[in-house]
Amino acid sequence: MLKRYSQDGMPDQLKDAENLNMRLILIVKNAEIAWLDPFRDKFRKELRKEMRIWKIPDFIILNEEQARKKQFIL
Repeated sequence: MLKRYSQDGMPDQLKDAENLNMRLILIVKNAEIAWLDPFRDKFRKELRKEMRIWKIPDFIILNEEQARKKQFIL
């Protein structure tokens, strides 16, 4: 990490972002399964730079039913 900015108030876990293993999960409450691939493509395009900065390999977009099956929500 370049440490260009002050890290005051930042949790210790985030100070060493190079060693974080982050995944992004977006749950779209009333989305139909057919909508999820276009959402994923759009988000992948829009977040490409941020994902590279944070070294996030990919993300998951689910509807509410899928999220419940994977126990991401109750």
